[in-house]
Amino acid sequence: MSLAQLGPQLNDRIQLQAAAVANGDGAAADGCGGFSRLVVEVQKTGAGTVDVIIEGSNDGTVWHVLGYRQTNGIAVPARAIVAYAPGVGAVNALLLVDDSAIKIRARVASVVGAVVVSAWVVRTPVS
Repeated sequence: MSLAQLGPQLNDRIQLQAAAVANGDGAAADGCGGFSRLVVEVQKTGAGTVDVIIEGSNDGTVWHVLGYRQTNGIAVPARAIVAYAPGVGAVNALLLVDDSAIKIRARVASVVGAVVVSAWVVRTPVS
């Protein structure tokens, strides 16, 4: 069996949102089920505002909000279980996901004005 047959591996960057300009669920990717840490990268451009909700599912049908900590540029990252709301203008953020799930997605909601949102997830080894 090859690595490609096993599916996404640790440190693979998997797209969850691809240049979204409107509300939408985004693509679901394999999560970790507790065997790795998930880091979600969110990239937003445009003058508008948007909420990005990191969600997990154990069956691919019922989705729940996952807790995360923003880690870039934050001296003491605090746990959040709400939508990530990047400010106006261009924003890049790294969100360390605190919770585990079999599937993960980044849902775009509450778009106001012109925005473009992309998001990726990377599974990293648990230390």
